[in-house]
Amino acid sequence: MDRRWAPEKIEQTVDRRHVIGVRLIPAAHDGDTSSVSGREASGVTFGEGARRLRGVSMNKLPSLISAVIGSALDRAARDAGPSDLVWGLLAALRRIRMVVSVQAGYGAASGVDDAIHAVFVERALALFGTPEALHTSLPVKGPAVGRVSAILEDVAMSCLTLNAYFPGNSAMMLAVSTLTERMLDVLGAVPDWALVVRELRITDSDEEEVAASDSRWSAPALH
Repeated sequence: MDRRWAPEKIEQTVDRRHVIGVRLIPAAHDGDTSSVSGREASGVTFGEGARRLRGVSMNKLPSLISAVIGSALDRAARDAGPSDLVWGLLAALRRIRMVVSVQAGYGAASGVDDAIHAVFVERALALFGTPEALHTSLPVKGPAVGRVSAILEDVAMSCLTLNAYFPGNSAMMLAVSTLTERMLDVLGAVPDWALVVRELRITDSDEEEVAASDSRWSAPALH
């Protein structure tokens, strides 16, 4: 794993009830938290992040992933509309899919598609009692979609970093299901799968070049 992006420090911001955020700090900071916001710095900072992560039991992983994504969504939702959040969550899922495609190939990326589709089917069954329910279109992109997408793509990469410290690809698959569930929550419906999978598979040449050359993408996050 590229040392620049190894979780040398994991900062956990907690309130009286639960963890509300986890932020991976690049190793280059090495103790310097000057770039950390006041709210984040008021939390509890745990050093030696990798060793701490290995001590986290599997039964706590779902709450950890949920906290990481929930904190990012809270930040992204500021001055953003529901449509921005839907597209931002979709961008995060696309980022995970692309990393999987770069590291493990098309077949593994299709497995990510299947995991997302399974959440769609489960939600349709819960809402309508059938997976063949009437599906809605994706909303029109709002003015804050770029900022929201950047925040949520970043948390997707953080989840992939976490994935390296847990068996199998459990952290990644939890991130995929959680991001998908949040997207459906915001949308309040089940979108047309054909539209969603088309968006998941859209990449341009610049993005593919970044995926192939950037060590953050090529560092082994998968098992």
